[in-house]
Amino acid sequence: MENRQSSSQCGTSGNPAPYENSHNGFVWFQDIFNNSTRCSKIVLANPTSCGSVTDCTLLNDLASGSAPNFMWLIPNDCNNMHADPVCTLSNGYNGCTVAGFDCIRDGDSYLRSLVPNILNSTTFKTTRSALFIVFDEGKKYCPLTQSEKEDCIYAVWAGRGVRNNFHTGTLYTQYSLTKTIETNWNLAPLTVNDTNATPMSEFFKSDFNLAANPASLTVLKGATSNSTLSLSSVNGTGTVTLSANSIPSSLSTTINPTTVTVPIGGTATSILSVTSNIATNYTITVTATSPLLSRNLTISVIVQDFQITPNPTILKPNRGTSATSTVTISPVNHFTGTATLIATGTTGLNTSITPSTINLGSGTATLTVVSTLAGNYTGAVTATSGTLTHQIMINVQVIDFTVGASQPFPVKVGATASSNVTITPLNHFTGTVSLSDSVPTGLSCAPITPSMILPTGTATIACTSAKTGNYPLTITATNGTLSHQTTATFRFQDYAISANNGQITSPVGTNTTTTITVASINSYSGNVTLAAFQTCTNCGSSSQGGGVREPLRLVGPAPQLSFSFNPSAVVLDGSSGQADLTVTIPLGLPSGSYMINVTAFDGTNAHSVLISLTVTDFSITTPTSLLTISPGQNTTQTITLNSINGFQGNITLSTTVSPTGPSANMNPSLISIGTNAKTSTLTIIVPSNTQLGNYTITIQASTGTLFHAVTITITIRSGSTDIFVKAFSEYPALPLGVYLMISLILTLAVYHKSRDKLARPKQQERMSRQYSHPDLKPLHHRLLGIAPMLVPIDPAQSTTRQ
Repeated sequence: MENRQSSSQCGTSGNPAPYENSHNGFVWFQDIFNNSTRCSKIVLANPTSCGSVTDCTLLNDLASGSAPNFMWLIPNDCNNMHADPVCTLSNGYNGCTVAGFDCIRDGDSYLRSLVPNILNSTTFKTTRSALFIVFDEGKKYCPLTQSEKEDCIYAVWAGRGVRNNFHTGTLYTQYSLTKTIETNWNLAPLTVNDTNATPMSEFFKSDFNLAANPASLTVLKGATSNSTLSLSSVNGTGTVTLSANSIPSSLSTTINPTTVTVPIGGTATSILSVTSNIATNYTITVTATSPLLSRNLTISVIVQDFQITPNPTILKPNRGTSATSTVTISPVNHFTGTATLIATGTTGLNTSITPSTINLGSGTATLTVVSTLAGNYTGAVTATSGTLTHQIMINVQVIDFTVGASQPFPVKVGATASSNVTITPLNHFTGTVSLSDSVPTGLSCAPITPSMILPTGTATIACTSAKTGNYPLTITATNGTLSHQTTATFRFQDYAISANNGQITSPVGTNTTTTITVASINSYSGNVTLAAFQTCTNCGSSSQGGGVREPLRLVGPAPQLSFSFNPSAVVLDGSSGQADLTVTIPLGLPSGSYMINVTAFDGTNAHSVLISLTVTDFSITTPTSLLTISPGQNTTQTITLNSINGFQGNITLSTTVSPTGPSANMNPSLISIGTNAKTSTLTIIVPSNTQLGNYTITIQASTGTLFHAVTITITIRSGSTDIFVKAFSEYPALPLGVYLMISLILTLAVYHKSRDKLARPKQQERMSRQYSHPDLKPLHHRLLGIAPMLVPIDPAQSTTRQ
């Protein structure tokens, strides 16, 4: 339907112009209007996705190769020449706002854009398809009769199966379309209107008629019956293929031959054969198909048989007493033959039947049984008529009882399961039954309650077990010499938890994952929730990674491992399930060995597994944290990297200097460490124009998200101070008194230098003789002319020297 936007009330409401629901007659039938499934088959013919293609939904169906057998298209009021004010060009329509020649032109344009696409579609090119175009009303004039008393409308047929360049003077009504459809598909008429209408068969190409003789068959079950199929020519000749389909499908059908050639004005025949082993009524649909035509006819088939039924089907005689059952022969589908009856019984049961024949397919006979021994027997009556044979079985029971036990539902280990023990009397048994049990090892049971039943009833036994398994419990029911046993199997279930990797090693600042498996034991089913917590065996036993001389600082709570599961619960249904445990190792967590307790809980029972986690780290150290350097000088330091707790990995080294001035670099800058320590050389370069003062060099070692850093403070000093400090650094073993004496000499040297430059050589000679310590000889010349100074603090001893 064009422009049908709403499916409300099967499209009869909620659809504004140019859609016209009165033109869609189908939706007003109650079995469509009130059936949402059938309403859903009404689709929008021209959605916006069609673009410039007219009614693309219809064309897509015709191109699919699986188009419906009947398709009905209703144009909107813009395309059907009716006109509507909404059909303006500005609204995206063709401008057919007022009925007239412009709207006729627009309607012709619409058909010109649609009809060729329909006729060139896959459906119209490959199947016997026909297109029928008709108006719903005319102009109160009929060209055929040139009368204004009749309202004739234009109609046209097109398609492969339609005669070309053909027109007729036959007067058809709109009911003729319905009649044509009914004729084509052998459908029953709906009303007297289409019953009396004339089908438009003359518009179609050559055809043929299909008939069967006889049109109905009667056959005995297992026998074969035939019908002759006749095909007579209508308007031509051609090859026709025959097939048959039966409902129900238990009827076997064959056609010979399956292909015939129908001559012009003549008749061709084929034989339909049917047989079935099920007596019932069948309907056969015979289909005759030519390249452009298809004809169907139905043939009814009655398969006859007879039935044999006993009443009652169970006999309960006392020992030595006879009992009878009435055996009835009933015809199926008018069976009229003679049935011969024979009675038999199992060993110990005597049987007889009177009379032994039933005529005309209907009647009764009496089966008599008797036994001198108590027990269960089977009597049989066999009825035969020609090739037909039927047999019924009669249960004959001598007084007894049966014992049965319900199978307990599986329960969890430690829970209690119950079984109901039922005593059922056979053949009016009235004695008292005593109950006892035999309990297998591993099963603990309460006494059977009650322990005696008279003569019918139920007792209960409840059992539990601390171990998984299936425990068959044998229950014995006794009355005098009668004894019967039954078995109730108690099933106790549980689950187990395990880790695919029970030992994990991972560095600080990383995540590591292992798989937790929860396995059903004895077909356990249930939801198991997973949780994990940290238990230490040697938490943080290894030294913390980092550099040397780290100052004391206030810290918050110690970092902890964190855990997550995906999924957080495992659903077991008799098999096993898995979840991934992700352990997050935070930065700052001490390296060492940790134990992780993974617990599974199903609301009743809990099981756990321990996972060992080894947390690794590394440290970075420097030989000193304080250096003094003069401008224009360079120096080197050895930086050491140590593995902690088995850490292995590639570490990247980098440096920063603050404030800017000196520069520093590492060689190598990428080190792979394992169990042994590795070193890298730090080179410090102080340009000659570097300002005096203190600078901080930060050496950072990183791998992934894990990093450690150390700092070295360098002091840039000039001139004599450098010489003095270098003396102390090169001769750290001199006594403190020597350092003090050097300071005093330096002071005197400066004083004498200012008085008399000529006195300097003698003074130097005296100083050389007076302080003949071997460590000072190479220094005294360099010490002259240096101003008094303070000796730097020795970081290792935390004392001050002057």
